[in-house]
Amino acid sequence: MSCCSVKCCRVYLSVFAVIIIIAGIVVCIFSVSVKNEAIFDSNDDFKKYGRVPFAISLSLGIILILTGLSSLVTSYKYNRIMRIILGCLSFSLFISFIVIGSLLIREYNEGIKILNNVCRNIEIREFDENSDMHNLILFAGSYDMVLMTTSNSFMCTDICPCKKADANLWNERELNYAGRTRYQYNDTRYNKTNQFNPLVFVDSGGYNNFYDCLGIDKMIDQKYPNESGLIPNNMIQIIKMLENSYHCNNFCQTSEFFLFRDITEGPPRGGCMKPIQAMLKRLLEGGGGISFFASFSSFFLLLGLLFNCRFRNMKDYEEWRSNQNQNRQNDDSSIGQFKIDGFNDIGYQSSIVQKGFHQNNDKIGGRTININDDGQVQVEYVLTNGQDQDRNEPYHRQSAQKLNNDYDDTQI
Repeated sequence: MSCCSVKCCRVYLSVFAVIIIIAGIVVCIFSVSVKNEAIFDSNDDFKKYGRVPFAISLSLGIILILTGLSSLVTSYKYNRIMRIILGCLSFSLFISFIVIGSLLIREYNEGIKILNNVCRNIEIREFDENSDMHNLILFAGSYDMVLMTTSNSFMCTDICPCKKADANLWNERELNYAGRTRYQYNDTRYNKTNQFNPLVFVDSGGYNNFYDCLGIDKMIDQKYPNESGLIPNNMIQIIKMLENSYHCNNFCQTSEFFLFRDITEGPPRGGCMKPIQAMLKRLLEGGGGISFFASFSSFFLLLGLLFNCRFRNMKDYEEWRSNQNQNRQNDDSSIGQFKIDGFNDIGYQSSIVQKGFHQNNDKIGGRTININDDGQVQVEYVLTNGQDQDRNEPYHRQSAQKLNNDYDDTQI
């Protein structure tokens, strides 16, 4: 592949230089979004995990921008060293981004596959005694059900009374699905025949969240030890992190109460499954797409360099530059050779001719000065009609003078 002209090659490199600069800016923006992702920004213990992808993506974005700028310079100022450096950068970026993009897309697909299996029905034979993480993911739906059942059953009851909060924050129909009601016993709207347990709020001594009841006083452990003992501590910490990040609760089904957030905030916004899927889509799938875009941009720039888009080889470039310099020298010498001034023959002849032209301007209608290939000056004069009639005037003056000489009155 070779360009039909130097201008074509410059345009090619310039276009892909701009595309790579845009890709670098997009990668830098993506790095900032990774750093500001709620799961990293809202959890102090998890912030360190966000710094690594932020630093890597920001560094790659800056390298892309520098590569694009060097491509712009190379497109207008050809240099062997710059070309080698640009080729190495393009190749490194192409490989790096294609690997990163492939890994991110693979992790995204694996993550979505795992999330889709969280809420399915499992069999006890799938339990693995040697893998805590496997069991944590496999039985997440079961842990989710235990947390939802225990919190809906015991939170804001006589067992775990809540501190004072606005009961109107909860939806009555959703509370009824959980066997609860926001109406108190002394409320005329409360119907005991429905057997819904009301929300119990106390002015002092109430619990801020369900974890206070579950983990501090062990009230559920004391009265219902088999319920809380099924929830591993790792699952508790994951739910805490998700609640802080997305104001959600549980995975498959949403409880009416937060596990860690304050009771005055009301019920959770929903389950954590959709926020997790959206987060994976932003970070993994979005990052993979950006990586492929940057990789393909680097590939096309590398392709142009490998096939010597600007010049077929260095010999062609040196010949082209030599011809350019020779043409420039020839143009300068031609201008110097035919330059008209008072210090060469052409200039001297031109000045004399022009002087004579001004002296006889009343007799000469116009002139044309031409310089032939030998450097000689040719002057053509054009006479007007009146001047053409007087062209024999010198002859008439000579005839009159002769008559005057022939006539001598002294001889009379």
